[in-house]
Amino acid sequence: MTNEKPSIKIAVMFMGKPGAGKGTQADSLVEKYGLMHFNTGDEIRHRVYSPQNEEDEKECELYNSGQLNSFPWVAKLVMEGSHKYFERGKGLVFSGSPRSLYEAEILIPQLISDYGKGSVVVILLDVDDEDSVIRNSKRITCDKCGFTMGLTQAMEDGIEPTPTQCPKCGGMLIKRVLDSEEKIRNDLKVLEIVSPMAEGLERKD
Repeated sequence: MTNEKPSIKIAVMFMGKPGAGKGTQADSLVEKYGLMHFNTGDEIRHRVYSPQNEEDEKECELYNSGQLNSFPWVAKLVMEGSHKYFERGKGLVFSGSPRSLYEAEILIPQLISDYGKGSVVVILLDVDDEDSVIRNSKRITCDKCGFTMGLTQAMEDGIEPTPTQCPKCGGMLIKRVLDSEEKIRNDLKVLEIVSPMAEGLERKD
């Protein structure tokens, strides 16, 4: 027996800059249609903190230094993980994939092969660069489940205490290196590729 909701067989990809609300929108489809939320960031975190081989250990070093993980490694991680959900008969919603042309050229054909061309949907969410920096540099993240919450001005000013325990799993809420303003601005430069990539996918027959 399982408590999972029946799932429609569709693959939806929310793409956009950090802080655009990809995860929030993905969660709404999970609740409404019983889709599985494939959060690329969570998948990366789980693998780098539980490495299975030497390649994973090298990617962990990149991750902890604030650098982007290598495109081939991320693409393989996403491709293998998403196909397992398809084999279980589950529809998918992505937040954060594909995040490069390399990944798109590998992932999109597989999703079309699995779900059918008419059942692969790309949705681009946009946000102003400065809003993206503010939203992401003012948040803390659970070191276990990946739950995030924004810091209020009162917390930043020390007027209110900053929470240290995750309300979902009890893990520790931390300020990640990845959420520094410098790292976010670097990500925005790298992710300038997202808009034309999404438009190209939307134009495909």
